[in-house]
Amino acid sequence: MPILYMQEELITDEKGMPVELIYRKVNAQFEKYFLYKEDVIGKKASEIFPESMPEFLHFIKKALDENKAITFPYYFKKINTFYDVILKGTQHSNIIDVFCLDSTELHKAQQKLSTINNKLSMSLEVANIVPWKWDLQSHTILCDINKPIELSASGKDVAEEQLAVPDNQYFAKIFKEDRTRVEQAYKDLIEGRSDKVKEEYRIVNPHKGLHRIDWVEAQAAVETRDENGTPLTLVGSSLVITERKKMEQELVNASPVFYASANATLIACLDRLFYSTKFDKTMKVGASVVCARRGGCSATFDELNKYFTISDMPIASGQYWNCIHGRKVGEAALDEEGKQTMRGVARNMVFLMKSIALGKEAFGLPEKEKKVYTSFINP
Repeated sequence: MPILYMQEELITDEKGMPVELIYRKVNAQFEKYFLYKEDVIGKKASEIFPESMPEFLHFIKKALDENKAITFPYYFKKINTFYDVILKGTQHSNIIDVFCLDSTELHKAQQKLSTINNKLSMSLEVANIVPWKWDLQSHTILCDINKPIELSASGKDVAEEQLAVPDNQYFAKIFKEDRTRVEQAYKDLIEGRSDKVKEEYRIVNPHKGLHRIDWVEAQAAVETRDENGTPLTLVGSSLVITERKKMEQELVNASPVFYASANATLIACLDRLFYSTKFDKTMKVGASVVCARRGGCSATFDELNKYFTISDMPIASGQYWNCIHGRKVGEAALDEEGKQTMRGVARNMVFLMKSIALGKEAFGLPEKEKKVYTSFINP
C-alpha cells in the first residue's frame, strides 16, 4: 500500500499561531499521485492545497503542542480518496513530517459493514429479537449488542460496558417459578452438559406503575473459551413471544365440546395446520385434552387424536381417556379423577419426549417407506 511523504516547514505569526506551511521534501509516491517535486518544493501549501489548510494547521499545532504523533482521517474530494494522515514533529521545532496512507478501500468496507449492521439491527427490531452477550468473567450482560453500533453511527462513542447490566439483575426479572429452570439450563451450557440453550420463560416488567408479565424465548451458545476450554462469553437472542402465548391460550379457551365434537374454529385451525405445514412431525409427541359439562368427551377425544395418528406422532395417554368435566370457570378443579388423569398425561408426555430424544440420538428415527396411495375405486 503506497505511503505519501511530505516534509513541511511551519510558518507562525507574531503570536506563535500556525498560519502557513512550506513544502521542503516529497517522495516519489507524492509525485506519482499529485505533483512533481520541482512544482512543489518551496511552494506554500495554501497555494497547492488551499482546501486542506485549516484542518492540517489545526492538527499540526496539536502535534507540536503535545509533542507526539497525531493521526487523523482526511477526505481529498478532488480525487475521491480517503487518507489516514500521520503528523510527527522533528528535532527542528518548525519542521513537520507528514505521512499519508490511502485508506479508501478500508473506509468503503467500514461503510458497507456499518450499513449491513444497521440493516441487521432494523430487521431484528422489526422481528422483536434482542441479541445479547454475557461476559461470564465480569458477570455482566450486554442486553443489545447492536446498540453500541447504532450509537457510534450517530456520532456517539459508547463502550459496551456502559450498556451492560449485572447478570443477577437480569435473572432477577425472570418469573420466580421459571428462574430455577432457566438458571439450570445456562449452568448446563457453561459446564458442558449441553451445546445450546433454548428456553421459554416469563419476565416481570414494570409498566405504568404496575408489573406486566411477558413471555420470552431465549437461545444461547458459547462464543469464546479460554485456553482450558472454559467458556468466557455466551451470545444469544431473546424473542418476545407474549402474543404467541396469548394465541395458544386463546386456542385452548376457545375449544369447548359442542355436539360431541370440537368446535369449528379449532377443527379449521387443525385442518390447516396439519395440511399446510411441511415439516416432518414423525415422533413428535401429541396429546389432546377435552373438557365438557357432561357428555361428548370420548367422541371429541377420538376426533382430535386422528390428526396425530395420520402424522407418525405418538400419543400421550393417562390412566383414563384425556378428559375432565366442568362447565363454569373453576368447576373442573372439583373433578379429582380428571385432575389426576391430567397429571398422568403430563408426566407420560414428558417421559415420552425424553425417551424419544434419547432413542433418536442413539438409534435415529424409524425408517420410513415411500408413501403409497391406493384409492378404493379406480376409474
